[in-house]
Amino acid sequence: MWFLCLPVLALLAVTPDAAAGQLTSQLQSAPDMVWLGLDYSRVRIFTPETFEDPEERVFWDPGGGLGDVVTRFKKPKDAWDQLIADWNAMAVNEYVEDIEKALQREIVVDLPTPAGQTQRKGDIFFESIYDAKNTPVELNATIIQEMVKKYKVKTKKGVAMVFIMDRFSQPDKEVCAWPTFIELDKKTVISTERVCEKPGGSGYRNYWFNIVPAYIKDMTKAIKKDEF
Repeated sequence: MWFLCLPVLALLAVTPDAAAGQLTSQLQSAPDMVWLGLDYSRVRIFTPETFEDPEERVFWDPGGGLGDVVTRFKKPKDAWDQLIADWNAMAVNEYVEDIEKALQREIVVDLPTPAGQTQRKGDIFFESIYDAKNTPVELNATIIQEMVKKYKVKTKKGVAMVFIMDRFSQPDKEVCAWPTFIELDKKTVISTERVCEKPGGSGYRNYWFNIVPAYIKDMTKAIKKDEF
């Protein structure tokens, strides 16, 4: 739930049979290119701890400022929602412009709520790393297609981009997500691929956000080489 995983497993979210530069061309020719934000609804967070008290699963402090974040709120859910809103604001304010430069076109930001497309549902809790190795990756292209079908999007035509977060793993120092491109009029997935990176940066929010700039950097390089 709170620790994504990141050595880049795949450079870019291109369909297997796509020719070099095909996705870039599709993104550039779409009537609108839309940023849907960061989806944390399925993210799992693995810690090096075990938990006997259920309260510990909610309030465990992995460092990097999370304890301060949580104690500002009466309910852990409120703290989590604020973190999602902060992460989405960081993506818009700091990195949408980089995507625009890479694609050489303007990006429309379409977030129906301050926290992006989805909020975490249910209780927020951490999972022990001792269970992580036995826990298969739940997200796949089929599940992601089901997720994006439910998105509430004001923009009706064009291509949208969303990061569907997979997992944070503190012990593995890895954060994983599925950068996903969607055809908006039908809400169908054009391309999705699981990518992983090493987290980095100071503070809890920056540390686990690192997958976004890392992916955009790789995407920019691939576009320049006409490989995206």
